[in-house]
Amino acid sequence: MGFIQGFNQIGKGDAAIAGGKGASLGEMTQAGIPVPPGFVILSNAFEHFLEETGLNAEIDTILHSVDQREMHTVENASEKIQALILNAQMPEDIAATVRNFYTQLDTQFVAVRSSATAEDSASAAWAGQLDSFLNTTEETLLTNVQKCWASLFTPRAIFYRFEKELHKQKISVAVVVQKMVQSEVSGIAFSVHPVTEDYNQLIIEAGFGLGEAIVSGSVTPDSYVIEKEPRHILDKNVTYQSRALWRAENGGNEWRELSQEEGTKPALSDEQALELAKIILLIESHYGFPCDIEWAYEAGTFYITQSRPITTLAPPTSPLSTGINPGDYRFYGLWKCNLLADWYWTQWLVPEYASQIGLYLKDGGIFVINGGNFFVKKEVIEIIRTYARGIIENQDREKLLKLRALANDVHATVIAETKRICAGNPTAGSVRAVAEAGRHIMFAWSFGYLLSEVLDEFLIPAATAAGVKAEDISALIPPFQTPLSEAQDSLRNLKKVLEEKGYWNTLLQDSTVALTEIKKDSEMCTMIEAHTKQHGWTTMMNLVGEDPSIEEIVDQITNLTQKNEHRELASGHNSKLSFLIDFAASTAYLRQTGVEYFSIYSRDAKNLFKQAARKLNITYRELLDLNLDEITNGLDGSSVKEIISRRVGDTWAIYTVPGNEPRVIDDLEIIRQLVSVMIPKAEESEDGIISGQIGNKGIAQGRVKIILSQEDFSKMGKGDVLVATMTNPDFVPLMQKAAAIVTNIGGLLCHAAIISREMNIPCVIGTKFATQVLHDGDLVEVDADNGVVRILEKSTQHA
Repeated sequence: MGFIQGFNQIGKGDAAIAGGKGASLGEMTQAGIPVPPGFVILSNAFEHFLEETGLNAEIDTILHSVDQREMHTVENASEKIQALILNAQMPEDIAATVRNFYTQLDTQFVAVRSSATAEDSASAAWAGQLDSFLNTTEETLLTNVQKCWASLFTPRAIFYRFEKELHKQKISVAVVVQKMVQSEVSGIAFSVHPVTEDYNQLIIEAGFGLGEAIVSGSVTPDSYVIEKEPRHILDKNVTYQSRALWRAENGGNEWRELSQEEGTKPALSDEQALELAKIILLIESHYGFPCDIEWAYEAGTFYITQSRPITTLAPPTSPLSTGINPGDYRFYGLWKCNLLADWYWTQWLVPEYASQIGLYLKDGGIFVINGGNFFVKKEVIEIIRTYARGIIENQDREKLLKLRALANDVHATVIAETKRICAGNPTAGSVRAVAEAGRHIMFAWSFGYLLSEVLDEFLIPAATAAGVKAEDISALIPPFQTPLSEAQDSLRNLKKVLEEKGYWNTLLQDSTVALTEIKKDSEMCTMIEAHTKQHGWTTMMNLVGEDPSIEEIVDQITNLTQKNEHRELASGHNSKLSFLIDFAASTAYLRQTGVEYFSIYSRDAKNLFKQAARKLNITYRELLDLNLDEITNGLDGSSVKEIISRRVGDTWAIYTVPGNEPRVIDDLEIIRQLVSVMIPKAEESEDGIISGQIGNKGIAQGRVKIILSQEDFSKMGKGDVLVATMTNPDFVPLMQKAAAIVTNIGGLLCHAAIISREMNIPCVIGTKFATQVLHDGDLVEVDADNGVVRILEKSTQHA
């Protein structure tokens, strides 16, 4: 057989000699799938190398000294074995054959990849354990082949073979040598959606430049969810890519910055995504199982550079026993939230309001699992996105004005009605009336948020064309008055009084002494009490929170920031950019006032709900684990104790039923099924780097504080790094303390990005899973100049 075979001589039955990677590339080549040409240095070449150099016995002896529970023994063995392999002379018969096959490829650069003979099987996926070398030239070819051989004995590979109990099996390594594709766009794909496990969906992730940037997690790719039958794009998420990895002139790889215009373009057109989907389906059909695929695009042609089985999927299942199809929903992130507050969230798209602005929505399309894992129906997302694009493309200012007017009317009506009802005693009727009034407030926030999701794809190119940098766009948004800005102005007035009375300097030097003096000043206390009476809602979130104390008010004053400076658009008529700025201001207004008025509403409603809890003989926290029907039935005489006992630890789900109130699930078996199928599992990158989008430039270090609910607010200290799914106006007092801000989701003009620029705090947005990967107390560096978060030190609790 010899030491080497071309891809056209190898098939899927040759994994024992070509490794999983080599066998797969050969199989696809023979099946007519577009694979860059190459060859495989078979595992017998490595075994011949070990025999000729006499290294077999030495390596076995060293491996016998390994105890995987003692990491230093793994590292010592790795260092010794790799040195032996790298320092040995490659036998001339192997070297000559490798050089001959390389010449036949007729290319300057090749990729040299390890392919373990145990790799890519269903029981032991070696993907990522061994090394690869891109842009290899003839000069470095043989050296890199030996490095691939040596990578069979890196610390992680040795640990992996012991951890998977493979140390008693024969494991060898083949090496794939393949013509390099200088990809304009590249990425990965899964022929079955790896999160929802929907077998009728595939997902493509795409980014500019070489695929290593995406595989390593160094950039956040665009994503395309595609339904297989009938084949069409269900969901497209285009992210801003600030840089890309390209081949350097000397053959190495180098990062290059992308302009705003380049970085905001979709990596693939819809037509290209569907063309690639066709190839992915061909691969899945050929193999007969779901596949994890790496691909590249160069000069108008797609190439497949790797395919292996997806080893983490459960068998195909029918829709859940609830009748819910998980594939219908998009995961939006985690907000810790009680069931009663989520009763409001699930009904946020009030149909009668949507119809007033020209939309028919039969339900809000919200699904919440385990106290805050939040999903929105894809159909609803696409309806609202299409609506937003229509407003933008037609520059329809009338609709923007109508939206803001509708929100103002709803907020004023709800707050007045809530105050009126809450003045009386709690009855089943009054509680239901307050709840019905309050759910309407969600409309403004949620609708504004989904509208703003499409903004970046229009605003950044328009700003770039007008010569406006991305970091300057937020300064163009005209200021608008909201309850929070009124509260901030009130704090600024209190600060002036503290300065006039001579307390300010003392406060900066010794806050304890200053607070003692302030509390003795009856006039000062009266002013603070008046502020608290009007603005105490700022510490409320989702029906949870208390009015701030004098100490907390003074702390808010000391952390005040300057007002955001507004500047006008440069001279010269640019109607498109001008309209987009109006659109940004309107959606920001909807988002911010929606949250603020819900907090104002919550403060009044909470007093009524607390009285209801006393009548039910339960705690207020227990009442928050009931839905509206259960509370009102309890006030009419039904027992709620058994219901509460089923919901310990937020083990429930709630979702919208068209035409009815939301439905609650608290069957533990169904909850487990929902969690396993619907909630994405985040994995930390091996280098401890989390990538996202730049919200505001800067670099800062600090200890992580994960903030998912109002109950977490007390954790935040001065100089901590605030990590959240997203921020909203309730977070402003925390943001004023933060050394940096990191969020899972958000775009260029999300709340976190706008406020971080106003406060000049480093901010990275759109990391997807920061709240799951990071933990309280982790020491991190937020490098917002490059859109990454580096874990410097794990907290002792999670190390």
